[in-house]
This record gives sequence, C-alpha cells and structure tokens, in this order.
Amino acid sequence: MRNTRVGLTVLVPIFLLSVGWSCAAQTAAPPDDTTLARGKAVFEQRCAPCHGAQGRGDGYPFLKPPPADLTAFAVRNKTDADLLITIRHGHPDTAMGSWRFALTEKEVWDVLAYVRTLQK
Repeated sequence: MRNTRVGLTVLVPIFLLSVGWSCAAQTAAPPDDTTLARGKAVFEQRCAPCHGAQGRGDGYPFLKPPPADLTAFAVRNKTDADLLITIRHGHPDTAMGSWRFALTEKEVWDVLAYVRTLQK
C-alpha cells in the first residue's frame, strides 16, 4: 500500500503539470514574425540535418528508425506540451536526443512555434 501512495505522490503532480502546460499552450497568442524567424534559424541549424529542410523526416537517411515527419498527422495532433518534452528530453530508442542543455528555453519555444508552421 505504501508503494502505491508514494507512486501517486509522484505521478499526480506530473499529470497536473502536463495538463497545465497543455492548457497554457493552447490559449497562447499566435507567435509573431520575430519568434518564427528565430525558430526557423534554430530549426535550420539544429533540426533540419535530421528532420529535413521542410521537416518531413528526410534529412539524414541512415537513421533507424527514421526521424519523425514533423508535418505528419500524428505530430500535428500532439500537444505543445508533448512536443516540448520531446525537444527537451529526446525520444527513447531513436536518434532524437535531449536538447535541454544545448538550447535555451526561449529557443525551445521558438523552434516549437516554427515547427507548428510546417504543419499547415
């Protein structure tokens, strides 16, 4: 019983934080041109080598599994919180590593805003 209680005290705050991120991200104002320009610059330097210039996952052809197609339906339906977690912490069992030490928090948000433009 104690292990269940300890597990819940860890999982509940994480769940509430992710719900809060999702709600905050969905109500945020649209990014301005400056934000998108900064995000595009970060994307071109850091993301395009693997994800490709248009984000279709066709950058580096030898990765297994291949990089995510950021224009795909599955990625479009992810919340901003989900994508922020992936950018910051990477994705297990793929070449997508963590960018939390290489990008500032502002750069992470800027690149997320730019990635959202690739999905339209």
